[in-house]
Amino acid sequence: MKKLLTILMLAMCLAALLSVTAGAAGGNLEKDTDGYYKIEDYEDLFAFAGLVNGDSFGANAKLMKEINASASNPASAAYDSALVWTPIGTITNGYNRTFDGQGYSIIGLYFHNDSAEYAGLFGNVSGGTVKNVTLTGGQHYRPELCRRHRRLL
Repeated sequence: MKKLLTILMLAMCLAALLSVTAGAAGGNLEKDTDGYYKIEDYEDLFAFAGLVNGDSFGANAKLMKEINASASNPASAAYDSALVWTPIGTITNGYNRTFDGQGYSIIGLYFHNDSAEYAGLFGNVSGGTVKNVTLTGGQHYRPELCRRHRRLL
């Protein structure tokens, strides 16, 4: 009985820890009336990358304002190790929908793996459209929007 109680307590602690971690790094993604995910901040951008790289590589998104991505840079006071950037689109699942920056910039995005073939804001775009977005400032070894793509961005 004591062993079962210990296991139950450990399971509850683990569930609570996972819940807090997901909330901290998960952003608060909402869709607009057209079905596009609205990206309001770096946490939303990070959550969108996770969503796309998980099983929703066909999701559309729009930037709603300038995005400060300094949380991705270890040299920044805003750095958050839970928010290390992973490019949108994987080797096996290229991004295939629309990402519209609406003329806004992503400022200070830091790519941690400069030798990766699939690196940048987008790691792999296959049949998708990335438009109206620029990357500025920060420290990125690969200042491209997409390192690997099958069509001109």
